Amino acid sequence: MSATLRENATSASTGARLISLLNYVEQVVRLGERSVTRLDEHRLPTGQTFSVHQHELFGLPGITHDTIDDDGPIWLRVERLRRGTPPAPPERIADWVENSPDPDRKPILRKFVIETVSEESKASLIADGMALETDFEVSIKDKSQWNVRLRIEMLPVVERAANKWVETTWLAWATAEKPVRKSLVIYQRFFELAQIIEIGTGGSPLEIVWGIGLARWIVNGQQINIPLIECLVEIDIDASSSATITIRPRLTPATVNLKAFETLVDVQKIFLAQDTARRAIMALTEEGGISPYLHDTFEPMLRACQTHLSPEGVYLPDTTKLGPNQMVPAADDRLAISDRWVVFARKRSDGFLLQDIDNLKVSVEKAAEEGTIPSPAATLVTGPIASNNSSKWGHLPSNVGGLGGGESVAAVPEEEFDLFFPKPFNDEQMQIVRRLRQSDGVVVQGPPGTGKTHTISNIICHAMATGQRVLVVSHGEPALAVLRNQLPDGVRDLAISITTTEREGLKHLESAIRMLQSVVQNIREDDQKRLIRDTEATIIGLRERLQSVDQEIAAFASNQMTPAIGGKRPAEIAEWVTSLADKFGWFT
Repeated sequence: MSATLRENATSASTGARLISLLNYVEQVVRLGERSVTRLDEHRLPTGQTFSVHQHELFGLPGITHDTIDDDGPIWLRVERLRRGTPPAPPERIADWVENSPDPDRKPILRKFVIETVSEESKASLIADGMALETDFEVSIKDKSQWNVRLRIEMLPVVERAANKWVETTWLAWATAEKPVRKSLVIYQRFFELAQIIEIGTGGSPLEIVWGIGLARWIVNGQQINIPLIECLVEIDIDASSSATITIRPRLTPATVNLKAFETLVDVQKIFLAQDTARRAIMALTEEGGISPYLHDTFEPMLRACQTHLSPEGVYLPDTTKLGPNQMVPAADDRLAISDRWVVFARKRSDGFLLQDIDNLKVSVEKAAEEGTIPSPAATLVTGPIASNNSSKWGHLPSNVGGLGGGESVAAVPEEEFDLFFPKPFNDEQMQIVRRLRQSDGVVVQGPPGTGKTHTISNIICHAMATGQRVLVVSHGEPALAVLRNQLPDGVRDLAISITTTEREGLKHLESAIRMLQSVVQNIREDDQKRLIRDTEATIIGLRERLQSVDQEIAAFASNQMTPAIGGKRPAEIAEWVTSLADKFGWFT
């Protein structure tokens, strides 16, 4: 068998084993799938639900729909507004009005107030019919004064003035303030959701979905209340003082989720609806994708789903014209699909993971045919294989002095490899790297505060310095952010985070590419190799000086140090230390 045929057979075998592994992973994922038929089944780690419907955002101040900026489309923009202060009532009626800062709570007109008046004012109030004799009591603090209980029914002029102020001035403020308060509630809900996602509490990560085409149906005693088209979106809070919230579509293509219908509708109908929707999505992806604000991008899919799932059902825009602030009608025994959208949060769906697995299978099959399966992928099913690096830029060896191509310099023994740690380290960190050189994996455990992040930072830098590629994964995003901040500046610029928003991730990637381009354009291979050899020679020279010092100290300790321990010849010891310092320039 020729070498080419042997390589093709090996590649095909590796590809088949990878496909089997992916099939196994797919089945494991499917075992954990759960069909959701109602939006309120999606729970946050707090136990609450999050869903904001289209009609809830209609006509609210500070909320903008369907805009665009330098980073791409923005489907929803929510500004952080300020609460308004209710108007103060005029002085004449101020004591009679119990004002409210809540625009939904009308000010209350008090039935009475108590004032302290003079003898003359008492007589005037009685004469004008504004108070009765029985309404007065002598003031305890001042016997010449009277405490009077003024009742609103005795003061029709004050009552009319107060009612007029409430119905005009205050009501005008309340009418304008109510939508502001609704916007504030919407902002607060999105803000809290963003915090939950950033903190990553509750185990399973969350995702935000923009659902289009809300379907409602009661069939076989089961209630359906979900959107059919799902578009993943990301939420971002402006770091400036405005703290504006923006919601953007992610680069992931939209999907049609019909899983809720699997036990209610014939499988063939679901397949036809799913297939029609997928074809439409593929065509739209090339034209810019689906938008909840462009009906022609999603309406054909919704009509097709309604037709295939239930011919007796309706596509609501054909039968019912809903106002922008109206809710979708309640579910009944006829499938009703609307053109409305809803933004909701849920635990990250396995559907997108399954889609990624399908894409991986296609890539593996293609790579197996071409004989180009990457080594890391092949390692999953064949174990580690030796690499053959033919690049003119060879990997930096693990020992200083191993570069070659110049004057030979002595290197440390292989078992005493050099460490490229930018931060202080200890024996435990050295042991981790030593074990990694001998095996494919090492488990390191440490309680909080023992320096795990510091250790990981050192190991990453060492691996990159010796030509290795590093992928860091974590249960939660905050831990990765802390680790990235621990990396030295030069290395941090090369650390691309894929857990942030796609917009931030692309910025990190662009920044790293620009930096690498700058290095490649300005670097001269011969100069760099010469610099590396000179630096290595300097390091090895320092290593030899340290070895010489160690030998001299050992000799002195065996011949001179023993008497000194008893307190003898301290002057001689001081003279010897000073001579070493001068010789090796320790204090210069």
